[in-house]
Amino acid sequence: VNRKQTSQRRWLRRAMLLLVPALVLAGALQLFQQHISADYGQQQRYVVQPGDTLWQVARAYIPERMDIRAFIYRLEQVNGLKGGIIHPGQQLLIPGR
Repeated sequence: VNRKQTSQRRWLRRAMLLLVPALVLAGALQLFQQHISADYGQQQRYVVQPGDTLWQVARAYIPERMDIRAFIYRLEQVNGLKGGIIHPGQQLLIPGR
């Protein structure tokens, strides 16, 4: 085996060591994106009314058998809320059921 072939084999091994994990990561990211897209596709919008609280909104839209605190946390995360404070006229994304 000459030096050029050895160099080419080394390059090919290095390329494969980088390519295989990159392809696995790309596939995982695609699955994650599809999961997120499906979740966002099921979301509804709710316009906050005077006197509404996040707890009341959560009670109206909570999926069956889900803990209300977990759903409130999810609402806060999806809508970028801090401390659960909402205001009349504000639009909230309600995660899919």
